[in-house]
Amino acid sequence: MNGEDHDLRRYIEEVRNLPRPTSDSVERFVLYVADARSWYKHLPPFSPGRPFSFVLDPNAGRDLVLYPDGPRYKDRLSGDPHLHYSWRPTEEYRKSFGHLDYLSSAGPSLFFFVGGNIRDPQNRTRGPRILGADGTWIPVPAAVLKAGETDLTAFIHEYAEHREQILAMASRWIPSQDPPTPAGPLEAELWDLMERVYWSGRRGTEGPVSERWAAVARLQRKELISSLRAGITRMLDLAYGEGSTA
Repeated sequence: MNGEDHDLRRYIEEVRNLPRPTSDSVERFVLYVADARSWYKHLPPFSPGRPFSFVLDPNAGRDLVLYPDGPRYKDRLSGDPHLHYSWRPTEEYRKSFGHLDYLSSAGPSLFFFVGGNIRDPQNRTRGPRILGADGTWIPVPAAVLKAGETDLTAFIHEYAEHREQILAMASRWIPSQDPPTPAGPLEAELWDLMERVYWSGRRGTEGPVSERWAAVARLQRKELISSLRAGITRMLDLAYGEGSTA
């Protein structure tokens, strides 16, 4: 058995002890990830976007606290200090999403001090690994990361459809890159609308242009939501076996 096969077997043995998230939990998690950060600011508007991976983690919804003697997980409790609107107490997180978590390098990292120790609510310091029941770190195998990998763009966030985002995205992206090769007709139309607004200024965001932008952005978000859902399902089928249910 090679190293990758060993890591996959060890990871699956660990996470299969967790209850499979229900279809309702998956759907809630899809919408949570879609708006978990201001992706309309942090992700490019066009393909290939940025990769996201989805995993099962026994410590999903908990914070990794960097104590002087080593990192340990701690439950998030109501009333705990936090920095971001996506924060949930551990009990609420688990009721909503089970043990689902996502990994992405997109967006800024969030760290803060509590009692003199660094708290890492995104668990970025751990890398792609989980803490097993025996207290050892288990790498998330490449096969699991690949199974759930989904490329997302700025339009995954519902705020991307707002009128002011036409000029904001146009000003951010048009001067900085060559015209993209659209991944489909929706991306082609969004780029065309951005160019029209960029060269005409704010007045170009009014009337039919903003209405069309909102309509196309909603369609693009729908496609990305579907892709995100499919990525989570592929990962769960690998972990629990295809066709298994909660």
